[in-house]
Formats: sequence, C-alpha cells, structure tokens
Amino acid sequence: EQWRDEFERERELAGGGGERADLFVTRYHPLATTVRLGEGGSFAELVRVLAAATRVHAPVAISSAVALPDTLIRYFRSSDSPVAEVVVESDARWHARVQAGDLVTQRIRYIGPDGAALDRVLARQAASVAISGPVTASGRVELASFLVEQSVWVGGR
Repeated sequence: EQWRDEFERERELAGGGGERADLFVTRYHPLATTVRLGEGGSFAELVRVLAAATRVHAPVAISSAVALPDTLIRYFRSSDSPVAEVVVESDARWHARVQAGDLVTQRIRYIGPDGAALDRVLARQAASVAISGPVTASGRVELASFLVEQSVWVGGR
C-alpha cells in the first residue's frame, strides 16, 4: 500500500561526504486542502480524491459547482470524514473567492475539465497552490496532494 510504504514512516537519508556523513530524516504531514469539484467534474473522481484525504487524515474544505449526493453528505457527518466544510457555488463565484484570498487552506485540489482557468486566477496571487491535473488511479500521486514533506537534518554520525 502506497501510504504505508512511501509516506507513513519516517525515512533516514544519508548525505554529504568527507569525514562525516550527514543524516536527514524525512516525514510527511497532512495538509489542509480545499477540494474543488468544478462544473463538469466527476463525482467518482471526487470520491477518489476524498479517499486519499481520508487515508492521510488531511482536513478538507469542499467547494462544489453542484449539490452533492446524499450518500456523500452522510459520509461527511461520520467520524471518519476529513471534511470540515462544504460550499456549493458556481465556477465564477469560486474564482472570485480564490482571487480575493477567501479560502481557508493554502492548497487546492481541483477536479474538473478547466484547471487552466484556476491556474490563471492563481497566477495573480501567491497565497495558494493548485493541483489541477487529472485525477489519477495512482495512490501515490493522489496521496501526495494532501501531504507536505518535512526533512530534518539530524547531523553528522
């Protein structure tokens, strides 16, 4: 499983050279992320992305262009859900909120056919980072959307 093998454990990396070898410890932490289901986005892809967020325990704010199915709403109310809020809004309203800096997270996972429009909006402000590529079947790629890497230098051995 990608989570266990790649992200869940701390990893030690030796580096440097010469008389002493430096040791770095790398670990991953969940990162609060806004998930945007844009107009024309797929509910199946939303579920796949939410599964990744749930696996890494990343808090999620959802913005959707359409009302979400009752089964998803019920899931959001469960103790396993990473979802903190759900907002239903048009793409135009969403872009205005992004441009105004009114998001509660610094990372966005965009699901929909027009990620380039979001990229253009974000080009005018540096407060948020968007992942707007297609949702993939790769667990490693989708898990990484909700994680931040931390590398700590431990010193020479």
